Amino acid sequence: MKVEEQVRAALESVALATRPDEQGAYERFLRRRVRRDRMQVAMAAVLLVVLLAGAVVLPGRLRRPPVMAGAVGSPTVDVTAFQWGWRFAYAGTGVRATGGLGLGRTPELVVPVGQPVRIRLHSDDVIHSFSVPSLRFERQSIPGRVTEFDLTVAEVGTYPGRCGTYCGLAHTEMPFLIRAVPREAFSRWLHTTANTAAGPITLEGRLLTGGSWSSATVRGRLLVVTVTASWCGPCRSGQGTLNHVADAYQAKGVRFLAVAIQDTKPRALGFARTSRITYPMLLDPSGTIAQRLQVTAVPVTFVLDRDGRITARLEGQSARRTISARLDALLSGKDDNQPP
Repeated sequence: MKVEEQVRAALESVALATRPDEQGAYERFLRRRVRRDRMQVAMAAVLLVVLLAGAVVLPGRLRRPPVMAGAVGSPTVDVTAFQWGWRFAYAGTGVRATGGLGLGRTPELVVPVGQPVRIRLHSDDVIHSFSVPSLRFERQSIPGRVTEFDLTVAEVGTYPGRCGTYCGLAHTEMPFLIRAVPREAFSRWLHTTANTAAGPITLEGRLLTGGSWSSATVRGRLLVVTVTASWCGPCRSGQGTLNHVADAYQAKGVRFLAVAIQDTKPRALGFARTSRITYPMLLDPSGTIAQRLQVTAVPVTFVLDRDGRITARLEGQSARRTISARLDALLSGKDDNQPP
């Protein structure tokens, strides 16, 4: 309203108020004005309440879709970041997915749609971040600390993820995928994968000395597999322990195997010679065997039972008595059902 119109309305109101014959009209005008003002205030209050309710309720519903009917026992996954890759371990199932630089395919985290998944985020070395841009989601993984949160994906699909914090020269080589599937499909996948993980495995490859080798040829015997590399300092310094164990237990029928990953044949041969490795060594430049064994760092030693199932996983420089104790228990038949 223009200034002239406001002035004219004010003068008319004064005139109505001062003329005795128009007192009734002026009072009716005031009542109408009061009713209109009250209606405007009430409408503004209702609109404000609606907006506040939406601001409080809607974001929560967008982040956490309703749990599907009948959904119980939400899975828990330990997510571990390391230079440079990821390991996803489904608690209580033995199901793992590992991938990264030199370890084969991109690791995949399979989750049920509309059901919260409890994530326990770890870091093996430096600060990383679990980042999924298409879900607008990111959490940091900090060494020595476990970060727990619920992750719920609302729609079926595949969502690319990455490390969102610079963690070293190969920072960009840390992709992963989140694959959201219907709840029934997830249950079938988890059951099938868990049964496969608990079953016998067969390791195959090319020997450094030529020819092929398969763990099927030693089925019926205990097999100790060490994943190592010529460029790994702890691998070189700890090899003496493994040599002592091999010398002591090969006479008892235990077989030993070394697997060199991300290595060249000349360097692996030099490493085997200087470290006095007398048992077979396979070259795994593409990371196929490492992926099969879910290796995230070297050195790591596996003990396979007589049926080819992994019964022990010893990471780092395992002490001689630790490996010997597991082998003694298996040889005596007291440790056949011990989980890895």
